[in-house]
Amino acid sequence: MAPPVVFAVANQKGGVGKTTTAVNLAASLATAERRTLLIDCDPQGNASSGVGVAPRTAEITLYDVLIGRVPLSRAIASSCSVPGIYPPITINGRRYIDGGMRSGTNADLAEGYDNVLVVVVSAGIPGPRADASQKRLESELDVLRKSGSNVSVISPDAASIEAFGENLMDFRRRAGAADAGLAQGRDTASQITW
Repeated sequence: MAPPVVFAVANQKGGVGKTTTAVNLAASLATAERRTLLIDCDPQGNASSGVGVAPRTAEITLYDVLIGRVPLSRAIASSCSVPGIYPPITINGRRYIDGGMRSGTNADLAEGYDNVLVVVVSAGIPGPRADASQKRLESELDVLRKSGSNVSVISPDAASIEAFGENLMDFRRRAGAADAGLAQGRDTASQITW
């Protein structure tokens, strides 16, 4: 059996096609008869819904993985929120928060996999938490490398950072950011070899 490959689809902007990309990539891999696991970290749970999983009915969630209650292999969906911005969501008497509150990438959860592709949307973007985020990322990458993982990291190039603008939540910039990301993805794809 071929070693597992991890793809992370991440972007702080909404409406740029993260869910569509993830669902279609997972469907394509599954159609090619590849063992495929799609992890839905979005509070809305649209990737789960897109592949026929009702996110609000899951008994084990990504939150259980993040706090170490169950292994990743047992979790199939997550429905969360952001404390201080959106209140935790209660489902079947249990409260959930966004997995991004733990880390912007959660890359270290792929510890032990042979090949890990980490997409870091906020790398290189100035801001009040830039240094802390970079230190967290380096710590997560160190965990992966020490476990023997071959790690490839993709972060925004200059054109993508310019397209994002200063406010990552400025929805007027979505189309330009998506175009810049697509161009960077095309340029970067050939550089990822395992």
